[in-house]
Amino acid sequence: MDFDGYEKLKLEEDYVDEVIYNSDNIICFKSFNKKDDFVEEWQNIQASVAGNIQANLEELGLKESLAWNIYIIFVINFKLEKYLKNKVESNKFCCKKYVINVDDIQNKEQIKSRIENTIALFSNFDFSEGNHSSSNTDKIKEKIFDNSNKSILMNKFKNTPQIHNLTEIDSISSFTNELKREYLNEN
Repeated sequence: MDFDGYEKLKLEEDYVDEVIYNSDNIICFKSFNKKDDFVEEWQNIQASVAGNIQANLEELGLKESLAWNIYIIFVINFKLEKYLKNKVESNKFCCKKYVINVDDIQNKEQIKSRIENTIALFSNFDFSEGNHSSSNTDKIKEKIFDNSNKSILMNKFKNTPQIHNLTEIDSISSFTNELKREYLNEN
């Protein structure tokens, strides 16, 4: 995968297709054409990443702090049941894992585009300009807040007919915006 600002990590074993990294993240890619192969191998892949990359960061010339920012992206081109995708993506061993379904697992631009569009964490990566910032943290926090129970409750309160009839709607909006800012600063 050619993401500007990332370098390829050379590994002796080929348990993953490609590993790219920058000062903030390590991203491992593994493609599967067959569902049976994926079901049989995904746990072995994560164990290999844990044992060969995560446990050997210093020997690979990488910062130890990268141990917390390792991702495996499984690229598939077949239908996968939702429960199985959830099982893989919610597995907490070693690192965060994502399953991305694409039409053509050889088309790196399609894969890159699908990653940027479907994984919130990578939606604000600046792959094109060599920017080493992993994401725009404030935008991600804001998206999380907008979908949170606090935000839903706040919007429900703001949109009730009784509130709209009050002349203080601007002060209520100001107050709710302040609550949002406080939440974003806390997290």
